[in-house]
Amino acid sequence: MSSRYRAFVRAAELQSLTKAADELHYTQSNISQAIQSLEKEYGFQLLIRNKGGIYLTENGKLLIDTMRSILNLEDKLSQTVSRINGALEGVLRIGSFSSVSCQWLPDLILYFEEHYPGIEIRLLNGEYHEIMSWLQDGKVDCGFITDSVAHENIRFIPLIRDEMLAVVSESFPLDACKKAFSYEIQRFGTDPFIYPYKSHSDDVRFIFEQNQIQPNVRFEVKGDEAIMAMVRKNLGVGLLPRLYLDMECSQVRLLPLAPRQYRIIGAAVSNRFHMLPLTRLFLDCLKVWLLEHYTETLF
Repeated sequence: MSSRYRAFVRAAELQSLTKAADELHYTQSNISQAIQSLEKEYGFQLLIRNKGGIYLTENGKLLIDTMRSILNLEDKLSQTVSRINGALEGVLRIGSFSSVSCQWLPDLILYFEEHYPGIEIRLLNGEYHEIMSWLQDGKVDCGFITDSVAHENIRFIPLIRDEMLAVVSESFPLDACKKAFSYEIQRFGTDPFIYPYKSHSDDVRFIFEQNQIQPNVRFEVKGDEAIMAMVRKNLGVGLLPRLYLDMECSQVRLLPLAPRQYRIIGAAVSNRFHMLPLTRLFLDCLKVWLLEHYTETLF
């Protein structure tokens, strides 16, 4: 029964029988037969199939969350049995945003795989709200987000403070910033500001709301790279996290804010599903790795 559930859930999530077959190591015919078997047993259609892909019917939407919960419990049982027997194996699904994916995960995954080679890690990279949705839907077992989007439906585990910095061009008049020691946060209300597009703006919006600032928005652009390009041409000031700026800060100046501002990067798991043993194992490994790389942590 669970193999049919898994075939249906992955096909619906990937919107493709072929992709689901490749991931689950089935043939496309096996996947199709498994779903048709469920539809025959239940007496109604679960998926709509057309040239553009496959989509959930209304009845399929009503069932998919329950099937995910069953699969989650089955995975937990399987992983617990493996742990009792001294074997650690299975699949761990992680959702992450771009700067963590670039700065943390390559080394962290190597570190994790050295200690637990039998565990397969699958990554989904997206924006905060996508990661939150994946957690709620059971598409990922844990995810990285910040405190700007954390809410009661997930368990948020604070990890580190990531400083938010003003980013200015090399020709920006530094004498106006107390000899480049800091950038007064209220200046965002008067200096031309390059605002991140809505889906990327959670950390920036959160800081402005906390400090009751109405930014003087000159341009709204999508992507940190676009903000940096605008700042380099002295078209405005940016506000970006240090974790990203550690990757890319050429031809700009970075100024700490006065008062200093931070986003809290944390790990998140859904309150809707039981935490899998592999998820606990990964979180423990993550904390050890962070202690080796950061002088200050929040756990």
